[in-house]
Amino acid sequence: MENYRLTHSQKLIYDMVNYVGDAIANIAASILIEGQVDKEALRKTVCEIFCLNDALRTRIAFKEKEVIQTYLNDYTPEFEFKSFESLVEFKT
Repeated sequence: MENYRLTHSQKLIYDMVNYVGDAIANIAASILIEGQVDKEALRKTVCEIFCLNDALRTRIAFKEKEVIQTYLNDYTPEFEFKSFESLVEFKT
């Protein structure tokens, strides 16, 4: 894991979150795909996207009383597949 100082923009966001109280740290998403899906190919693709994009692996942490950013080198995202029989079932 590599550690770096926050950029000026990151520091402004960090200060805003801490002093204003607006949480923006967790981002969630869902995708609705109709038809057959090769789950293993989709899982590998999502993992590859994470490997190629530092922003998705960036974490903000404290080290020696300083706020730093760290990049997770060996990060595998966790997600699950949900299967629905109908759109009605999906919406409930």
